[in-house]
Amino acid sequence: MRRRRGRIARSLVAAVVGIMCGITAALSHTVDLDDQTANAVNQMRTFTVAITNAPDAANALGFDITFDPVILRFDSFTGGPLVQNWDFFSTTSPAAGRIRVGGFTTKDVITAGTSGHLVLLNFTVVGTGNTMLTIVNPVDGVATWTLGTGQFTFTTSVVRNRNDLDGDGKADILWRHTDIGILALWRMDGGTLVANSVLATVDDQRWQVQEIR
Repeated sequence: MRRRRGRIARSLVAAVVGIMCGITAALSHTVDLDDQTANAVNQMRTFTVAITNAPDAANALGFDITFDPVILRFDSFTGGPLVQNWDFFSTTSPAAGRIRVGGFTTKDVITAGTSGHLVLLNFTVVGTGNTMLTIVNPVDGVATWTLGTGQFTFTTSVVRNRNDLDGDGKADILWRHTDIGILALWRMDGGTLVANSVLATVDDQRWQVQEIR
């Protein structure tokens, strides 16, 4: 009797573990977007659509992404590493507030277990407010995959880096040429130079930059 109960208990534990593993695997099989914020109109933001642990192979895919066109304007896209060598990959905008993503390939198929960037979507902020970016209508290889959402948040107050000179939340570099008095600004994205400009020329070398507020 005890042996039978032991076998039943072990079977129940194995069943529970199997169910939990199945739930965890299902939740990790996603096509998802990241989140972005902005604090002014006309700023540009890029949302990344990524695949995490593909549940099965895909040589074709398609889906739509919806958002509020009063807040964001879709401008362009860049195919990610997962589709760089696909026979066809593109996006269209069939209606305001909707992007259609699709492609197919006979080589470099997305295999089961693959993770990586699928596409980068470039937007311009055109209005104040928040909006969700929602993936809908999946077809072909992603028809049964778990889909995520991205969040855009417009905020009028941000925690600003003391060295942030252009309001994007990232540190920039202010150069001063001590011989000729030129003040130059390098707008940075981490360690990458985005743009540079000369702010002023101060002939009197007794003037010094003391603090940036």
